[in-house]
Parts: sequence; C-alpha cells; structure tokens
Amino acid sequence: MDLVGASVFVMEEIAYVTPPAAGFRLTPQAPFAYVPVYASGPAAGFRLVPQAPLVYAWQQGPRAEFRLVPQVPTVTGSMYVEGPRASFRLTPQVPTVTGSPIDPDFASVSLLLHMDGTNGSTTFTDSGPSGLTLTSVGGAQISTALSKFGGASGLFDGVDARVDLPSPITYSGPYTIEGWVYNSTGFGFDGIASGRGVTNGVVLRTDPDGKLQFLNPSLAEYSSTTALSLSTWHHVALTRNSSNVMTFWIDGIARGTVSGQSGDHVWGTVGAGEYGGFAAEHWPGHIDDMRWTAVCRYTSNFTPPTAPFPDS
Repeated sequence: MDLVGASVFVMEEIAYVTPPAAGFRLTPQAPFAYVPVYASGPAAGFRLVPQAPLVYAWQQGPRAEFRLVPQVPTVTGSMYVEGPRASFRLTPQVPTVTGSPIDPDFASVSLLLHMDGTNGSTTFTDSGPSGLTLTSVGGAQISTALSKFGGASGLFDGVDARVDLPSPITYSGPYTIEGWVYNSTGFGFDGIASGRGVTNGVVLRTDPDGKLQFLNPSLAEYSSTTALSLSTWHHVALTRNSSNVMTFWIDGIARGTVSGQSGDHVWGTVGAGEYGGFAAEHWPGHIDDMRWTAVCRYTSNFTPPTAPFPDS
C-alpha cells in the first residue's frame, strides 16, 4: 500500500516513523549506526530485512510519502519494534493520484469538446464550465471509426462541415487553443479553428506542406518550422503569453514563435478557417479533445496528454 501522510522527523538523533493503522515492512540496513529506530502502529506486523550498509538518509516534512509493503498483522493493539545499532532507509515514492484528474485552470476554460457520442450524431457537447450550446453545420458529426480518446471523434468533410459556438470568444490576453487532429487525405489550407470571419478574427490552419499556420487579425500569415504527418494523430497547440508572443506546439515541442501579437483575438468555430470575407477553409479529417483556455498553458516543451482533458 502507499502510505500517504506518514510523519517522519528527527529528534535527539532518534528517527521515528508513525504510520496509520496498517501492516507494513520496514527495510533496514545492516547494523551500522548507533541510532535506535522506532516504529509503531495499531494492529501492525513488521518484517525487517537486512540490507548492505548505507549512509544515513533522513526524510523530513509534514507531507513526506513512503511506500511500505503490507504484511499479515501478527498482533492486535500496538507493536513496538526496536532496531538497535541499525540504520533504516525509507524510499520516497511518486505520489499516487486517486480519483478523477483535476485541471487547475479549469475555471479559465472557454471551450472543451471531447467529441464523444453516438456514431453519426450531430450533437457536440461543451464539457467546460460554460456548457455552451454548439451547432453542427454542413454535416459535422461524431464518428466512432477513429478516435484519440473516448472511442469517438469529430469528423469534418473538408468541404463545409464545422461546429459553431453560439457567439465568438475574444481573448485580450494570454490564451491557448489546442486539440488532437488527424488528416489522411492530404494537406491544403485546412482550418482547425477560427474566428468565423468576424472583426479581429484569427485562424489556426495547416498549409499545403502540412505546417501549422496562424493568421492574425490583419491577415498576416505565420507558419510553424515543422509539418504534421498524414494518417497520424498530432497534438497541436497555439499559445499567446503575457509578452504577446505566439508559439506553435506540435506534439509537445515548440515549433516556432511569433512576437508582437497584441490586441483582441477572436475565435468562434471548430473545423474551419474563416477570415476577412474569404471562402472558408475546412478540415478534412478528424478532431478530438479540443480545448480553448484563457491562460497560456505551455511555456516549455511538454509531454502531450495521455488521457482526455479533465472535466473539472
């Protein structure tokens, strides 16, 4: 079992370990130090296994965490174990997370689309704090044929399919647009998300080489330094930090920056790039787990998510 919250401290050269009610194994070192070590716990059985001599290693702090191997209880009540002239090593473990994952920036999430549901459904659910009512346009639908997470994804035909927000979202400061994309038909100017052609609308798309492109409100184009691959799920993200620097991220790696991008940036649709009165450019493939957040989530290279984005 993982023992969380055990207290470990040193006083007058004596190390104490006080666990909760449990049976566990303490692994000592070979007789080495003239420091008594005590352990106590209700209804606990202990097994001490000699180890090679090792230097002292004390763990201190109110939230130190250790993994102790359970044993069959041998007594009821308390057991007092003394290891004279022994040095014990307790190895810290990575904290074990239980329950549902938590997003510390969830309150700043503007849109969260898991793209889950019944095959062929045109219902797209916003799982973010706002619970926006979304509209499927041009046949955008849920597909169970391919997914990154959850057994389904959004399917966009590359012609006129998109998912619209009830009203555009304006970011005046830092923000992040991210999600998983999959294209098996060939790259062009293919919109992933955009402002739907409104004033100060911006666009995240690919170019014919498969590179990510950002179009700012003045329609200036900026591209990532590397390209996506066909028939591959890629995590893509676009961030703006507090210094107004935009960064392209592909699978957790920074792939180009653009400075001087201040002012309002407006977003309003998924699966299409609409801007400045020009014809919309639609995504030809699948999109999964799309999230928009009013914070800059990434400032250095990171490991892409291995599970759906948290719902709280």
